[in-house]
Parts: sequence; C-alpha cells; structure tokens
Amino acid sequence: MKTLIDTFVIAIYALVISLGGKYTLKTIHDQVQMMALEKAAIGLGSMEKIARNLTTK
Repeated sequence: MKTLIDTFVIAIYALVISLGGKYTLKTIHDQVQMMALEKAAIGLGSMEKIARNLTTK
C-alpha cells in the first residue's frame, strides 16, 4: 500500500513539473514573439551613415 501511495505521489509531482515547464516555455515563447513583433514594428534605424563610411574613401 505504501508503494502504491508513493507511486501516486511521484506521478502527481511529475505531472505538475511537466505542466509547469510547458506553461513556462509557452510564456517565454509568447513574450519573445511579442518583443520581436514590437521591434519589427519600430523598424530598423537608418543605415545611410554606415553605408557612406563603407563606400567612400
């Protein structure tokens, strides 16, 4: 009986850890995606100055 209870408790802990990890990874993924979209919406800075420095002598 003790072995059965221990197995049940371990299964619950494994389930909680796996679901918690999945939630954490999804949250991180969503935040990184949102940050990338915000950066894309802002756009890149002007590259004209760098291009002139590379092309002129």
